[in-house]
Amino acid sequence: MYGGCCHCGAVRWTVSTLPAGGVRCNCSICRRLGAVWGYTTRAAVTLDVQLPVDSPLIRYRWGDGLIDFCSCSRCGATTHYESVDSGPDARFALNLAALEDAAAYAAIPVRHFDGAESWAFLD
Repeated sequence: MYGGCCHCGAVRWTVSTLPAGGVRCNCSICRRLGAVWGYTTRAAVTLDVQLPVDSPLIRYRWGDGLIDFCSCSRCGATTHYESVDSGPDARFALNLAALEDAAAYAAIPVRHFDGAESWAFLD
C-alpha cells in the first residue's frame, strides 16, 4: 500500500499500486500548485478526510468545470483532483508529491505536459 497526505495529515489517500508514472503540467493552475499528477480511478483510492464540518475539504472547480482540485482547509496543501463524475471508474489524480514514501516518489518517472499552449507532451 502507498499513502499520501497533506502537510498536516488531515487529508490522506491510499492506493494499492502507484500509477506507472507522473505528469507535471505547466498550465496556469498546475504550475502554481507544483503538483506531479498520477492518474487512477476513484474506485482505486481510499480517501480519508479528518477535517471539522465547519472547515471541510476545499474544492476548486476550474476551467471547463469537469474536475475539482482538492486541498486541505487546515494547511492548504493540494492532495488530489477528482472528476465531477462520481462513478467508480471516474478519473482521479493523486498529487504524487504528497507521497509519504520519499524513495517511492523519487523513483517515479515524470513526463512534462504543455497544458499552457500545445496540449502535448514535451518529451
